[in-house]
Amino acid sequence: MKVILSIFLIFTVSLSAQEKKSFQALEVIIESDEEIELGAWQAELLFDGGKVKITGIEGGDKPFNDPADYDPKGMSKGKLILASFSLKKTSPAKKFKVGVIHLFGDIKDIEKCRLKLVVAADSKGKKVKAQIFLRSLKSK
Repeated sequence: MKVILSIFLIFTVSLSAQEKKSFQALEVIIESDEEIELGAWQAELLFDGGKVKITGIEGGDKPFNDPADYDPKGMSKGKLILASFSLKKTSPAKKFKVGVIHLFGDIKDIEKCRLKLVVAADSKGKKVKAQIFLRSLKSK
C-alpha cells in the first residue's frame, strides 16, 4: 500500500509541477521619450535556457513585420541576439512593436527574462535614444 501511495504522490507532485508551465507570447516594444524614426535595432534576450524554451519568433508592425534575424543556436543557450532593419522610412512615433517572442516554461522563470537594447537607429543609420521592453500579450 505504501508503494502505491508513494507512486501516487510522486505522480501528483509531477503533474502539479507540469501544470505551472505554459506558453507565453511577449511583444517586443521599442519606446522613446520623443518621436523618432526607427530603421534598425539590435537587442539581447537573456533567459535561463534550462528552464525556458523559445518556441517561436514573429515580426511586429510595419516595417518590422518580418521576424527579426537571430542565431537559432541562441534559442537554447540563454542569450539570444535579435536584430532587424528596414530601409523604408517610418512615420515618427514614440512606440514601435518590433516583434513577438513565444516562450514555454514556468511563468516565474519567463518573468525573469530580460531584454537589453544594444542599439536603435533611424533609416539613415543615426543612433536614436530609446528603451526596449517585453509586454505580455495577455496584459493588453
